Amino acid sequence: NLLFYTDGITVINKNHVQMANGNGLQGGNSSTQAALIVPQPGSNGIYYIFTTDDFAGVNGLKYSIVDMNLAAGMGSVTVKNSSLIGTVTEKITAVKDPNSNRYWIAAHEWGNSLFYAYALSSTGLSAPVVSNIGTAHTGTLQNTYGQMKFNPCGNKLALTIGYTDVWEYLDFNTNTGVVSNVMTFGFLAHVYGIEFSPDASKVYVSTYDPGRTLEQFDVSSNNQSLIGVSQTSLSTTIDIYGLQLANDGKVYVTKSFSQFIGVINSPNTAGAACNYNDLQLDVDPGFMGITAALSLPGFVQSYFMPVGFGIDSDAYTFS
Repeated sequence: NLLFYTDGITVINKNHVQMANGNGLQGGNSSTQAALIVPQPGSNGIYYIFTTDDFAGVNGLKYSIVDMNLAAGMGSVTVKNSSLIGTVTEKITAVKDPNSNRYWIAAHEWGNSLFYAYALSSTGLSAPVVSNIGTAHTGTLQNTYGQMKFNPCGNKLALTIGYTDVWEYLDFNTNTGVVSNVMTFGFLAHVYGIEFSPDASKVYVSTYDPGRTLEQFDVSSNNQSLIGVSQTSLSTTIDIYGLQLANDGKVYVTKSFSQFIGVINSPNTAGAACNYNDLQLDVDPGFMGITAALSLPGFVQSYFMPVGFGIDSDAYTFS
């Protein structure tokens, strides 16, 4: 049931018009993950919108709050552009803590190797848990590019670092918010999109390499050497960018300025049997000039936990 949506700048209600006070959010209009909506636990219709600026801009990481009880149920923005971090990369992801009624929201500061994890509970947003680990996000501003995702049960975190040409796989402690145990995997080309399979056994990465633009890694061993040799190329289609898991258990693949969105139909399955279809979803069957851009809307990753997998899985059944 659609409530509202946003590009990180304007908040649109379910009737596809601007929400009351829903203008002027300070997400970047080309940020990889410009906005993420997270419900406040224990509330009745309160949602936080987290926004990231693009190119390590001065707006950094901020949050705004929507109250869906206002404006006759159409919602209103009640808090706007409250600052959290001064400059960040274009990364934001969230997951429900399987052991408590709270959500974790993770971001990465620009210019260093600091992860920030914020807990959102019924009492509001916590002070961040800061972890210093992994590759520093610094240098050319293209290193702000790239997605970051929790796996659906929240115990792993993965991200790409634009023109540094690496993706990283890390542990996340849902009890403490600490990020640890980094594994770094290099490419011979720039990287952008990243996503987990629903059962968290596979990671998918998109790259700028014209010879291998969509890659699968089997991470089930949790062994860096075995993960590295499991790399399987699924596509050579150019301009593959953002990846997003959905509630049908499939991973959707953005192809820039194409009328088609690719689909990984069986993402839990190893190799070519994951059944990637480069032309599966036509967003412009009427030839009206509609194309995809660089990514897809982000969500709380635990929404996509399959039935019977992990802790508290009943809360995340597929519709």
